[in-house]
Amino acid sequence: MLVAQALRDKNVTYINISPAPHTRPIIEAQGFLRYCEGSFFAVPLLNGLFDGAEVKILEAQRPPGVAFDPLEQELLLAHRAYGCISFWCATSDRAYAFVFRPSWTKSFVPSAHLIYCADNADFVRFAGPFGRYLARRGRTLVVVDANGPLAGLVGTFRGGNMPKYFKGPKRPRLGDIAYTEYAMLGV
Repeated sequence: MLVAQALRDKNVTYINISPAPHTRPIIEAQGFLRYCEGSFFAVPLLNGLFDGAEVKILEAQRPPGVAFDPLEQELLLAHRAYGCISFWCATSDRAYAFVFRPSWTKSFVPSAHLIYCADNADFVRFAGPFGRYLARRGRTLVVVDANGPLAGLVGTFRGGNMPKYFKGPKRPRLGDIAYTEYAMLGV
């Protein structure tokens, strides 16, 4: 009854990004649906150079000097305060926000988990430049929530290792787990 009370607002989308394996049948019975089947483990450092145009990686607190979404700047700064790696990928036309949570894969491989990007196509597009940026910070492996392999990236997909669920009117977008317990607390 407590769960039913908590989930009563039909206009809100609820997410569960870290269900324990033994709880999955329970949350599915409660009406939650999977929106993410697993993770893509990418090595963006190995991706080619950005399509010939110049890309600058700028720290979150630095105004990019080109068009950007002001809400994304707030998101970058907030997540930087939570311990995330937050930065802009800036082209001559526009700046694109990226947030990663430093993590450890298999408890011993330093990695970074994608917390936020506006579109996974941007993740693929800028993989080379931000891959080199993350590698200089000791993070050569990047974990991305995915439903299959990501075309254009060097890496491998592992399905079923950590599905994510939602319940409500709006299916969450892959590439955005900003302001979740994982992003804010690392759990």
